[in-house]
Amino acid sequence: MNGKNYDEIIQTININIKEVKKLDKEAFCECALNMVKDLDHIQKELLFTDISYLMHSMSSNTFDDKAILHAQGIFDKLYLWYNRDLDRKIQQQRWRTKLEITRFRFSYRIIKFTNGVLQLIALLSSISLPFIINLPELPKYIPTIISISTAISIGLLKFYKFREHSKLTYQAAEKLSDEYHLYILAKEPYEKLTKGIALDHFIDRTRQAKHELNKVFLALEEKLAKEQEIELTQKKDNNKS
Repeated sequence: MNGKNYDEIIQTININIKEVKKLDKEAFCECALNMVKDLDHIQKELLFTDISYLMHSMSSNTFDDKAILHAQGIFDKLYLWYNRDLDRKIQQQRWRTKLEITRFRFSYRIIKFTNGVLQLIALLSSISLPFIINLPELPKYIPTIISISTAISIGLLKFYKFREHSKLTYQAAEKLSDEYHLYILAKEPYEKLTKGIALDHFIDRTRQAKHELNKVFLALEEKLAKEQEIELTQKKDNNKS
């Protein structure tokens, strides 16, 4: 069930409790029995006493105060269960969203740190290499290792585009975080919505935000792939000439 379904059921229970009870005892008891039809076996077992008494009242066509109390008990328990189940779904969705935000922020820090380390390696290696080459007492493999590390660092920085990736990852975390805070603080566009509809709206908006971000990430990956393909083609042409 989605959030809207929960809202409708909870509203139906409230209407039955407040309105039908005042008008017709038989209709009130019949409504209570109709509400338990779609419950699972365990829930029906928990309501066994109430259901049994109401079934007896329906068959004997006697609707005394005790029958009303049993019907009221069914509505009270259903109201509690559906509210609790909706609250559980809300908490689960909040937890999933917070986990997504944490994942994006962690990725952002890792990408930013990696970018900084590679830039530092490339800078120090390029500065120190001319001096190290002129030191005869150093083994020959050390300048080779430094040259390789410099080439690898520059290559990774050039092809992976750490800055672009870190920027997009940061934007993803901030966008989800902003939406999360709008939801939990019940601000626009959530302030006038019921709990269930607000949950549905939150799920839809976060899903849409992640879909848009995935499109941007894919566009960046395609751009990088094309740039690499162009560079490889140019190298092949240069080798032929």
